[in-house]
Amino acid sequence: AESDPDNIVVIKSLNGLVYVFGTSTMEPYQNIGGAGFQFQTIPSAIQQKGCTAPHSMVELNGNLMWIGAGVNEQPAIYATSGGLPEKLSSAAIDTLIYQGGIELLQNAYAIKWAERGHSFVSITVPSVCTIVYDAVTGLWHERKSVDRFQQPQPWRVTSMVDAYSVRLVGDELSGVIGLMSEDIFYEYDDEIRSYFTTEAIDNSGAPFSVNQVQLVMETGFNPVVGQGDNPVVRLSVSRDGGITYSPEISRLMGITGSYYSPISWPMLGRFARSVCFRFDISEPIKKVFVRLEVDISA
Repeated sequence: AESDPDNIVVIKSLNGLVYVFGTSTMEPYQNIGGAGFQFQTIPSAIQQKGCTAPHSMVELNGNLMWIGAGVNEQPAIYATSGGLPEKLSSAAIDTLIYQGGIELLQNAYAIKWAERGHSFVSITVPSVCTIVYDAVTGLWHERKSVDRFQQPQPWRVTSMVDAYSVRLVGDELSGVIGLMSEDIFYEYDDEIRSYFTTEAIDNSGAPFSVNQVQLVMETGFNPVVGQGDNPVVRLSVSRDGGITYSPEISRLMGITGSYYSPISWPMLGRFARSVCFRFDISEPIKKVFVRLEVDISA
């Protein structure tokens, strides 16, 4: 690749073209046949976005997806079908993946898979974080595991393959092979804890009261026998934009067979400027959130 003197990081093929990624550029080549060198660059298609982490690059639904940057730019997550790269990550995601520095980010790796018609890509920055992208919804979420000392770390899954009609996954901590399934609610025999937080809710800067919070989710499913016989969902409240949260307020998730029952928390108090809510479930059950309704008054 001679359009720019940056070092070549990775070479990938897509839609009949070969893409040569440097540290700050992406240069495509086409097969022209004939004697001598088979490939010729396409000058009009050269892009000013390179690749920072070669193992982060993955093909997803006809697009290349990777961690990269241009000259004097902080790395972000991009995708392209051959044209101008589109930035997929938000400023918050960029800050998260870069918090360990460039050396750890260069060792990031990606895994892709599909579930129920949704295509996912997980990107793990060793010792920093694992973020997962849903190509159908365009949404991100973070996955964490805990080590034997119960300290948080990036997602333990380091490899994945479909074989023998099942999906097998490798474990970073133990080296064992696990089975990934929608019907398994443990991670290598450890309890999975799921939570989500809302954005800050305000009243245009004026004080307000929260009269009721109502969460609609799939309820009434049988838990794993002997575990989570009375599953609960826990709510905690933040008055400082999600920095600190109150003690949890628990609610039962409904009896078996009572599906889509709303779960309510009334009279949560008065707030000076804003409020964030966090919902937490750790029982071994199916977790599907449908809608959240918040009733406020001045």
